[in-house]
Amino acid sequence: HIVSANKGPLVLRMQELKQAARAAGVSIKYSGATAAALPTTDVGLTCLAGADILKIEGIVTGTTNLILTRMAEQGIPYKEALKEAQKMGMAETDPTLDVEGWDTANKTVILANSLMDCNLKLSDVTVKGITNLDPAYVKKTKENGKEIKLLGVAEKINGNVRAYVRSTMIDSTHPLFGVNGTDKGITYTTDTMGIITVTGGRAGPVGTAAAMLKDLINIYRE
Repeated sequence: HIVSANKGPLVLRMQELKQAARAAGVSIKYSGATAAALPTTDVGLTCLAGADILKIEGIVTGTTNLILTRMAEQGIPYKEALKEAQKMGMAETDPTLDVEGWDTANKTVILANSLMDCNLKLSDVTVKGITNLDPAYVKKTKENGKEIKLLGVAEKINGNVRAYVRSTMIDSTHPLFGVNGTDKGITYTTDTMGIITVTGGRAGPVGTAAAMLKDLINIYRE
């Protein structure tokens, strides 16, 4: 059996990996690869079985959500908020993959290919990160009762799945409104089960390790 939190092989060769696992009669589980402890794939594969997932919206990178929260609450520049996140151990020394949106894009590809019967490539995703956001704009948005969130979105349009990552203004009617700090969240829009949202989930290495342990336990239970 295989348990992994490594996004690279899943983004590049998911279908081949799944075919090889089926041929060998083993399981492959990777819930820790898509937002650490937040049960993203678990909910989609198990709780929404039988439903057609029409849209996925996710705040799946704790680093960028923390930075945006600091910018919104304190009005501080992006670079200052990034330094705070690095001091907390939430951002890498080189945070490029997170802040430019590629971490979210990788996770969005994995989720879409796992749950929406498609074969997206990373190059299919339009990606724009948070590095050029005006802190005054982010803070003013918060003061006006709205929030700026880095969302990874995959949506079925005329039978095809389109995906993008970008900073998006949301209001209190959005299911992911109020997901702040290092918390993450995922919203599934389905044909028969309505809109399902899960939020929270510990970020960082401990959350990822806990997700991998969960996968191991579930393989044993099967």
